[in-house]
Amino acid sequence: MVGVSVLLVSVPILGASCGDDGNADATLPPIVTTTSTSISLTTTTFIATYYKVERGDNLGNIARRLGVEMTDLMALNNITNPNEIEAGQSLLVPPPTAPSGAPPTG
Repeated sequence: MVGVSVLLVSVPILGASCGDDGNADATLPPIVTTTSTSISLTTTTFIATYYKVERGDNLGNIARRLGVEMTDLMALNNITNPNEIEAGQSLLVPPPTAPSGAPPTG
């Protein structure tokens, strides 16, 4: 008869986990964040300006002299025909048009 002996060896297994490490009541330090915001505000104030039409004036020359678009001048004053203005008539003048090549505002 042959004898068989078995040797049992106990080996402890060490493991790591993401669970409780015994410091569950510990508080993490605060995370510092920085936020910056830039706001650029442009305020435009329009003060009503009037032009009194003189004898010999035409709407195109008035608009050029005042630095505005003729169509804006017509719209603001409810003028449908640019040839129908009269000496002595008061025209409300829109804000000047930005010269070409100037950076847009807004």
